[in-house]
Amino acid sequence: MRLLLLEDNADDALLFEDKARRLLDAACVHVTPLGAAERFLATELPTGVVVDLRLPDGSGAKVVQRLVRFGAPLLIYSGCNEDDVVATAIDAGACGYLHKGATEIDFLAQLCLLRGQSERTDAIRAAARAALDRRQP
Repeated sequence: MRLLLLEDNADDALLFEDKARRLLDAACVHVTPLGAAERFLATELPTGVVVDLRLPDGSGAKVVQRLVRFGAPLLIYSGCNEDDVVATAIDAGACGYLHKGATEIDFLAQLCLLRGQSERTDAIRAAARAALDRRQP
């Protein structure tokens, strides 16, 4: 499992990376700012994108909208406790929400759901490619 982590707080990023490695043997690529995440996603497709909702160069649903277009499932990782902000980001395309203070069980559950979404997305892409290949002479 390889994750792109968009987080502007270095301490929060280190905590996330440590938990991901310990609990799931996941590798994280930590980037900041938002433009760096877009450049990464333009060339590589990780298992998932994990993003803070409050960044110096973007926030909320606008960040989610800019990143989901690349095709990787996106998980919100934030200390934001505002239900409407989180709901709007999920409506924009995020597949889940993980609070920065979450227990290890919740952390593990959300990342497993992210991995499952990634596997479903990969299967859909493969089926679409196969269908296109069958249509070409």
